[in-house]
Amino acid sequence: MPPAIVIPAYNRPAALKRLLNSLQVADYSEPSVPLIISVDPESIGPNQVVLKVAESFEWKHGPKRIQVHAKHLGLLQNFYFCGNLTTEYESVIILEDDLWVSPSFYKYATQALSYYEDDASLGGLSLYCYRHNGFTHESFIPLVDGTDIFFAQIGSILGQVWSRNQWENFASWRSASSSSSSSVSPPDYRIICQSELSSLHPVRSGARGSRATIYLLAETVKASDVMLDALSQSLDRQNQAYSRGSVWTTDAPYRETLEEVRAYQAEGVKTVEMEIAGLYALGKYRNIKVVSAVAVGDSLANLNWQLPDDLRVISRSLRIIYDAAIEVLSR
Repeated sequence: MPPAIVIPAYNRPAALKRLLNSLQVADYSEPSVPLIISVDPESIGPNQVVLKVAESFEWKHGPKRIQVHAKHLGLLQNFYFCGNLTTEYESVIILEDDLWVSPSFYKYATQALSYYEDDASLGGLSLYCYRHNGFTHESFIPLVDGTDIFFAQIGSILGQVWSRNQWENFASWRSASSSSSSSVSPPDYRIICQSELSSLHPVRSGARGSRATIYLLAETVKASDVMLDALSQSLDRQNQAYSRGSVWTTDAPYRETLEEVRAYQAEGVKTVEMEIAGLYALGKYRNIKVVSAVAVGDSLANLNWQLPDDLRVISRSLRIIYDAAIEVLSR
């Protein structure tokens, strides 16, 4: 059975239309290619413009199926639904609706699946090549060795290809990771950043053709006490739960090593993000009162990367923080 093309869709009709148009003009070696559009509804039902785009699209290369779910799944659960279609179609190509494809994407995917499907050392296949190495902060160019593929230990969500065996292995790993015990409590959804720990990170500079790497020393910067108390009091008046504590700022997710995560957990650091230490340092330099609050999404609390099951919880937390910030700034 040829791989099915599966699109998780939500509320981006223009992006979905662009992807569908690129799929229509691609080259297909199979006489019949299934297309499945998995529509995740909003709180009041499916986005009608998205649904219209999906229903009006005439797929010329095989059967088209539109799966409209009864209730909102969220991005992660919709992705799991798409992957689970391997039980029905044997293999799937999952394309998020904000992508567009090369005309030869399907031929590449089917050939790669045919060659590597039984290789137990591979987690899955990707249709995308990263152009940036986050470990070294330099451009990434695969080694030119006369082949069309390279291997990496970093997954890519931009064009995923899964065989049934690969998806079953992933599902087994996910189940084992989710059931692993840990003494670490789940993360707070709303955190006021009392102080920021800035990681050691390199800044590259060059002089007369030479290159040098300068490492900035780690430093702790703090929020304004006045703004910190004002934001806390505003959330208190709304009867909203939150916590105050230290937050870790680092310049890229590639630098969040297991050792660092464990060390900062032991120090009681609440969460990790990428900007706030810079804001606090600038506020200190300019003598401006600054405070920040975050709505926590992904979790590393159990030393496994876990995405939120329901993004509406995060959106609600952001609205609560916005309201509190507006109240503080309007005084």
